[in-house]
Amino acid sequence: AGVDKSDEDSTIWLRVPFSYQLTRNLALETLTPLIPDTVLEEAPLVTLDDAALLVLLLVHLRGSSSKKWLPFLASLPEEPGCGWWGDDADGITKRKVYQHIISEDVITGSRQYVGRVSNGMAGDYGPYLAKKYWPKTWKGEAARAIEWALCIVSSRGTAASPTTGGGSTRLVPLADMFNHNLQSDGFFELTEDEINSQADEPYEGSFIVKRKAGIDGILPGEEITVDYTLHGYSPEDWFLSHGFVPPEVIERIPRSEL
Repeated sequence: AGVDKSDEDSTIWLRVPFSYQLTRNLALETLTPLIPDTVLEEAPLVTLDDAALLVLLLVHLRGSSSKKWLPFLASLPEEPGCGWWGDDADGITKRKVYQHIISEDVITGSRQYVGRVSNGMAGDYGPYLAKKYWPKTWKGEAARAIEWALCIVSSRGTAASPTTGGGSTRLVPLADMFNHNLQSDGFFELTEDEINSQADEPYEGSFIVKRKAGIDGILPGEEITVDYTLHGYSPEDWFLSHGFVPPEVIERIPRSEL
């Protein structure tokens, strides 16, 4: 017997179509016309990895007046969550919580690396990115804007199938707001348009968050979580990218190292 589509849809809490994702293709289409050919000859955009392209795209969109992306941009924090970011009270508190497993040397080294990357990208591409609507705290400095975007992409980027043309890393609005919980299901990308060929937009490339088997529903105000499924991430990876270390990762650290 075939699958009842109404039953299939009832298990989906969120679907973000491919057209409302920040992708490698969108970055190249948006950024290439902005940058002089002479610059592209020396620093070709196509040689950058997906994450670097998303960083530049995010910085440019943050400085433009794009109505399509305004809700997403407004949802992004001015003080992002990765572990190397910030000397404000939240950043200091966050580092103190994990100081027994994350050394200050690791954080310092990460900041130095981020500084080199952001200064290099700012030197190559910064003058050609929109900056009219950047926050005043950035003081018009492209390197500062790129540092912010690096943190956003690091903490919110989602692994994807490159077969749909969007690259292997994307920013998926709305889905990027869910917190991690090992007991939840992960993000699921539809790599074949098999659900509804009559849809206004193909489902292929969409990211969905599904109701976990055995859960009948969710109460108003109850949090929806997902499993980030970052297998192989070390405590340092978790902290530097996301600003926290999950309990299940801490439990695997030998007592002698705590």
